[in-house]
Amino acid sequence: MTLHLAVARAAQQSPRRPALRGPGYERTWAETADRVARLSAGLLAHGLAPGDRLAILAGNSAEHLELTIAAVGAGIVIVPLNLRLATPELAEIVQDSGALALACDAANAARGAELCAGAGIAALRIEADLPRFLALPPAPLTAA
Repeated sequence: MTLHLAVARAAQQSPRRPALRGPGYERTWAETADRVARLSAGLLAHGLAPGDRLAILAGNSAEHLELTIAAVGAGIVIVPLNLRLATPELAEIVQDSGALALACDAANAARGAELCAGAGIAALRIEADLPRFLALPPAPLTAA
């Protein structure tokens, strides 16, 4: 069983139980599964397709986790980027990975923009794009 299917199953079995907690928020399994399905739809609407690669340059957050699960659910390959690496090292990883887009959080926006410009790939801003994605209808999650 893959992670996105485990989230969907938890939402079916325990929809009102807490799945994610942090400063100022608590999300149930049902809310998390819904967000993951909508984020999957957003990634697909943004032009990514199953088998494409999405690099992620972000600190630990609920949104980072949800984005990762959503990408897997849409069949998109994740390229996690280590925040401790220097920008030239990250650029090499992005280039070698064949990523078509890079998602970054606000704290890493400058490096993310530099990496996207250097590789000629699309940029996703977690704080800006994810709310727009969440307004979309949920996408069916793949069994991949």
